[in-house]
Amino acid sequence: MTAPKPPQLSPAAKNVLNKIAACAMLLFLLLLAVTLWQPSALAASNMADMLRFAMLLLLGFASAILLYGWFDNYASVNGKIYGLQVRLGGPAALMVAVVLLAYWLIPKPATEFSWSLYLHAENDEGSYPLRNVNGLSLEVGGKPEAVRIDEYGRALFERLPAKYQAQTLPISLRHEVYALVQNKVTLTGERGSLALRVKQVPLAGTVQDEKGAPLAGVKVWLSSNTTHSVLSDSNGGFRFQVAADSGEVGVNLQAAGYQMKQLTVPVLGKSADFVLLRE
Repeated sequence: MTAPKPPQLSPAAKNVLNKIAACAMLLFLLLLAVTLWQPSALAASNMADMLRFAMLLLLGFASAILLYGWFDNYASVNGKIYGLQVRLGGPAALMVAVVLLAYWLIPKPATEFSWSLYLHAENDEGSYPLRNVNGLSLEVGGKPEAVRIDEYGRALFERLPAKYQAQTLPISLRHEVYALVQNKVTLTGERGSLALRVKQVPLAGTVQDEKGAPLAGVKVWLSSNTTHSVLSDSNGGFRFQVAADSGEVGVNLQAAGYQMKQLTVPVLGKSADFVLLRE
């Protein structure tokens, strides 16, 4: 059975179809612009696949409508149930060709992405104090993704699910000296940065006499800050807060009837115990 050839369209009908095709093409271009302008937002909203499918249909539909008035569209069916033959011409064939061609040309939405994070000093964005160390973790989907900070002060997170693009995720750092200024990071673009601050750590110790008895009321101060001092408590203990990157600091002790004493101790070492000798 052969389908009759459709009647010739009038100029007015062609004009209407052309306007419909133009609207479809404009909508296609708008969706294409959104795809190119905000790929991260689309991936995060899980709408990339749906948008791509709509773009394919719009492009094929617009192409078919534009040419409908210039080509015949007919189909002939011959044979039995399992011997179906279809012959398409004009717009129908063009629509199929355009959709298939656009399927390969329009980029498929990414399912994974990589993102780099640079860790710079708090007051100097050009300084990267942490290099070739572990301890940085990004929480992705409730699970920590641990990475190593490379020789350039960069942490590279690879094969992250595309839905986390443009999302804000928790991040943490385990390090003796440095801590993150912020504990969250937004995965925008291809890279980002976070500032590092130097930790303040306790420097504690005790003061005893020659016989091992605790000395209370001993004046203790650091060589790096002579304007601030503390007095040892009833157990001979004292405590300061110092920058973790200080390395070593000088500790000075003075008490009536005892010889003044000065020692250099490591900041990240154990508790410092001092013995004062009588004059």
